[in-house]
Amino acid sequence: MDKFKKRKASAKCRERSSSTVFKEGSEYCVEYTAGNNLFNNCSKKEILELDDISLNLYQRVCKPRVKIPPASYTGKKKAFSKQAFDAFLEMCRCPICLNFMEDPVMTTTCYHKFCKKCIENIISRPKKECPVCRLPLGCRRLLVKDKKLEKIIASLIPDVDDYLTYEQSETQRHIKSRENQRRMKMLKKIREEQIATEERIKQEKLLKRETKKTKKRDKKAKSKRRV
Repeated sequence: MDKFKKRKASAKCRERSSSTVFKEGSEYCVEYTAGNNLFNNCSKKEILELDDISLNLYQRVCKPRVKIPPASYTGKKKAFSKQAFDAFLEMCRCPICLNFMEDPVMTTTCYHKFCKKCIENIISRPKKECPVCRLPLGCRRLLVKDKKLEKIIASLIPDVDDYLTYEQSETQRHIKSRENQRRMKMLKKIREEQIATEERIKQEKLLKRETKKTKKRDKKAKSKRRV
C-alpha cells in the first residue's frame, strides 16, 4: 500500500507544469520547471543531442570536479611532533627484546609484530604462545614478513646503532638532570632548615635578654622598697 501511495504522489508531481515538488514524510522540497532536468538545468532533449556518444548520461551531464581544500588548510606542511614520533617509535620496538625490530614478522593468529629471531626462539619452545596476548602461535609457517614496517623503520632510522647511542646519552642526561634537581631540592630544604634554626636561636637569645632585663628591674624595685 505504501509503495502504491508513493507512486501516486510521484505521478501527481509529474502532472504539475511548474512549482514545487514535495516528498512525503520529509520537510524539504525541490523547485523545478516542466521539461527541465535537475542536472545542470539541461533538458532531456539537450542531453541526448550532445556529440560524445561514448559517455553515459551521468558523465555527459556532470561537470569536472574541482578539488576544494578544507577551511583549516593553510598550504604549509604540519610539523611532526616529538611526542607522536616517540609514540610511533615505540610501536616499532619488539615487545620481546625492546629494541627496534630486525626483520619484522607478523603473526597470522593475533597480528602482533616481533623480530624474526625473537619470535622463532619462542616458537621453538614447547609452549608456543604470543608474549603479548598469550594466544597459541602454531608453527613458523604462520609468520609473515612485514616489508612495509621494515621500510618505515629503515626510512625513519637509517642507522639503528647511532640512534640507540643517542637515546642512551639522552636518557643519561635526563637522569643527571633529575639527580641535579633532586640535589637542588635537598640543598634548598637544608638551607631553609638552617635559616629556621638560626631564627629560632635569635628568638631564644632575645627572650633570654628580655628575661635578664626584667629580673634586674625587679631587683632594683625590691632594693628601693627596702630603703
